[in-house]
This record gives sequence, structure tokens and C-alpha cells, in this order.
Amino acid sequence: MPNMRKTITVKFNFGDNVLLKTERSVGRIVTGIITRPGGQMYELASGLESSWHHDVEIENEPVKKTAGFNNKH
Repeated sequence: MPNMRKTITVKFNFGDNVLLKTERSVGRIVTGIITRPGGQMYELASGLESSWHHDVEIENEPVKKTAGFNNKH
């Protein structure tokens, strides 16, 4: 049987801190990714609750700067 590898590019990775565009006040973590013919869906967890969303519903959580540290790269 031939090797049937396929590379899939995802917008978010496991463990990423993200926000739903419709509910930016609640931080979530990517805990699952499922690939369907129409694209990927991401499982997002907040506390004990989790839900599935398309990438167009999600954005990266802004990085918070901490006082006292040099944040320049």
C-alpha cells in the first residue's frame, strides 16, 4: 500500500490562548482540532466548558505585557 501522507496547515495550535470574536471577554484554550472537507474546526475550552468553532470565529488573544520586564525582541 502506498504511503498516503497529507500535510494540513492549521491557523491555531493546541494550547493557544484565543478569544471568540463575539465574546472577547472570555479567554479560551485550543484543546482539539478536527478536519472536515469544508475546513478545520477547533475545540475551545474555558473552565469546565468546551465548544467547537470555525477559524473565522476565533482570534489570537493579545499578549499582555508585564511591568518590569523588557518586552523588546
